[in-house]
Amino acid sequence: MNVRIEDLTKDETDFLLSWEDVYKKGIVTFWVLYYLSQKQYDAGTLYTLISANDASLNEHSMYRLLRRLYDVGLLEQTRKEGRNKYYTISEKGKNILNTFTARNIAPLSHTIRSSS
Repeated sequence: MNVRIEDLTKDETDFLLSWEDVYKKGIVTFWVLYYLSQKQYDAGTLYTLISANDASLNEHSMYRLLRRLYDVGLLEQTRKEGRNKYYTISEKGKNILNTFTARNIAPLSHTIRSSS
């Protein structure tokens, strides 16, 4: 089923756009933790990777998110080269990412596979 936004009513369009805005803001944390579970990155590289799929992301938001995740212990700073700080996921971050994925992503992928 492929529905185009142009086919929705104004109320449906407003709801969808609001939902997508909230979704995009929340999913950035997932992508940061996911990418940092694969290898270390600096903020600029993470921004480039994630913003390719989310035009609403800005660099300032990326820096704020990294600071918040670092402050609560989900990230570790691995090195600093000039002004660039490189991060990786911490053990606490891995636990959070794995728990989030098990609770929110894995059930969804099963639902999508079984409905096709």
